[in-house]
Amino acid sequence: MTSVQLLRKLAIIVIAIFCISFISQEVVAADRQITVYSLASSFVDNSTPDTNFKDSIFLFTHNYSVSVAEAGGATNDEAHLVGPLAKTLLEFDLSEIPQQATIDSITLRMHTAYWGTRSHNKVGVFLAEDASWDESQITWNNAPQLTSQNPLKVVSVNDPDVDYDFNLSVSLVQKTTLSLVLVSVDSAKEPAVFNSGDLENGPMLIINYTDGSNNYLLEIAIVVTTVAVVAATFLFLRIRKRK
Repeated sequence: MTSVQLLRKLAIIVIAIFCISFISQEVVAADRQITVYSLASSFVDNSTPDTNFKDSIFLFTHNYSVSVAEAGGATNDEAHLVGPLAKTLLEFDLSEIPQQATIDSITLRMHTAYWGTRSHNKVGVFLAEDASWDESQITWNNAPQLTSQNPLKVVSVNDPDVDYDFNLSVSLVQKTTLSLVLVSVDSAKEPAVFNSGDLENGPMLIINYTDGSNNYLLEIAIVVTTVAVVAATFLFLRIRKRK
């Protein structure tokens, strides 16, 4: 084999290894997306604080603060705030997301029911302190508290049969379960009504992440490419020296 032929073969090998390395980088570093449907979904209502609504196919958030006096049930001296309060609770299983993943974005998608939700309703998403609640036992009285009074996101929900996206900024580090609470943050006459997990287009999380679990493949590809280039350079210099 002549030196020219040898150099050509070495060049082809180096280029091939470089291409494999480049493709490996793209595959390993590629963004991934997963859709997680609700593991549990329910709502609670302060007007019936001990009632569980596990059989409801719809979820409600409502905050209609009206005084007894305004409602015609008392004098101004006896007025105090009453009215329906309802909030929705959601639970998601995150076990399919690799522990080494870097989360790029989290979107909660809620679909409004084909009826209801025909008025302006500002809905906020909050983190729940406890993610161990049971869909078949949850009530207003035993519902978990919010971790903060500051919502992760607030969206105006106005129309029926529409997807509403809540773009959340929340850490999922060491979380295998995520529990969220939807609350109407402003007073509204009509509730926001969403599909529950028992219906099509139920609550879902759309999570975009970068999977870091295969980074060792990238490191191996870089090492192999470096060794190949060094070897090719060494052989090239030896051939030139012989000449």
